[in-house]
Amino acid sequence: MLRRTLTALFAILLAGGAIVFYLLQDANRFKPQLQALLQEQTGAPVRITGPLTWQLFPPLVLRAQSIEAELAGAQWRVGQLDLDLDVMTVLNDRGVSGWQLQAVGLKDVVQVIDGGRLRIANAELTQFSLGSQAAFSAALDYTPDFEQTVATTIPAKVSGLVTVHGDAQGADLTAITFSTPNAAGTCNMQLVRAQPTRAAPTPTDDDIVSVALLRAVDWLGDCQLTRLMLADRDFHNASVKLKNTAGVARTVMVLPQFLGGKAKVVVVTRAQHIPVRWLIKSTLSGVHSQRLMAWLDQELQWAAPLAYNGSIALTGNTPQALLASIEGETKFDGARGNISITQIKQPLQGLATLLKEPERMSAWPDLWQYEELTGRWRVNGSNHELALALDNLRVLAKGSYNVTEDQLDMLAELQFVSLHEGAMFDVNPLLMDLPIPLQCNGSVENPSCRLAPDAAQRIMASVLTSGENSALRAKLDAKIEEQVPEQFRDAARDLLDLLGDSLNRDTLR
Repeated sequence: MLRRTLTALFAILLAGGAIVFYLLQDANRFKPQLQALLQEQTGAPVRITGPLTWQLFPPLVLRAQSIEAELAGAQWRVGQLDLDLDVMTVLNDRGVSGWQLQAVGLKDVVQVIDGGRLRIANAELTQFSLGSQAAFSAALDYTPDFEQTVATTIPAKVSGLVTVHGDAQGADLTAITFSTPNAAGTCNMQLVRAQPTRAAPTPTDDDIVSVALLRAVDWLGDCQLTRLMLADRDFHNASVKLKNTAGVARTVMVLPQFLGGKAKVVVVTRAQHIPVRWLIKSTLSGVHSQRLMAWLDQELQWAAPLAYNGSIALTGNTPQALLASIEGETKFDGARGNISITQIKQPLQGLATLLKEPERMSAWPDLWQYEELTGRWRVNGSNHELALALDNLRVLAKGSYNVTEDQLDMLAELQFVSLHEGAMFDVNPLLMDLPIPLQCNGSVENPSCRLAPDAAQRIMASVLTSGENSALRAKLDAKIEEQVPEQFRDAARDLLDLLGDSLNRDTLR
């Protein structure tokens, strides 16, 4: 019995010694094979610049340090990669291709792309095997402009289940929970490696999206966000649906609790061709306008349930290119409510004084209770056009707006029309149906609007000019019929025509 026991122990020690001897050999001999395997599985050139070392029981780990790779236009650097291996598969296969992974650990992973830096402090994938779910967790942070002297870093924690397809051409992410200072929620995602039909352009620091990534990976997923911070305000229960196929990405975000109403944004990004093309559709329903103005940090007093929908097309992949190419149209309906009209009243006071009745416009309340407020906004690059209906007031404004400098230069025409019913501004009958030109300059939040330099002259010329379409002249003719003796009426009309023609000629100059 003693002899057999000693023999068994000797055999175990001999086998163990053989295993240890095998493992203690220089692990760097596997470096070319490991580099080739990683490149095959990721589709990216991989270089291991640091040493390979073994960590013995428990568990058996092959550790690689200082790994560099380039994938989908992004530069990756991995400080440390730990491969938790099944011992028997290592002993049975002298090459790395037959080894079975039980867990993967990453430390100090850095991705640099488009001027931003993604850093994974640590990540772990446990109980891993191809085709089966494995638990995944990571702590990471993202710095959008890490080369700046003062840069903001966004930390995040992620965990969930990952299933890597047996052919290593895709993966399923299930119940992935994440938490950042700006958002938190759960996502499910399917990823499939695509085969790009054309090479991606060289990325720049100003790129908004990675064209190489959109072309290299297809995805389909949805997220439920318990919290989403936008412009320093938290929104809850948002949903996001994501899809990308052959470089065409579609993102749909729905905010069911948005400032008293509901918001929906659809963004389509077409990166299969260059330049990148964008389409952004936005819809608001039942949104409280005053809360919206406060959220946008605008001083305009406006209280009403707001409905809005718009579609904007853009081209390019940098902020400068998008601003130069913006084109689209949006419409809004303010239903019934109240809105500040001080920007309208102030420039018209001079006109009211000219007509010797300043008290009529002064009597308008600064906060106008309206029954109708609808509008349409069109944009083409820096050229803008706004059409607005506020009860019986019609506004048509055209001009330019520099977004980067927040400066507008627009000429607006105000026209008071007659309505059969509803709220109406009380104005002098001579001003009804007459275009009143205003010149507006300054910022969107606080524009400076004034009567155009020749406004008074143009108004008087329109008043005095005869013609079938001149309602104002018709009113003057009626006054002449009532108050001027018959023998002087033709002379009075001729005098008005001469004066109107003279004013028109001066205006044209």
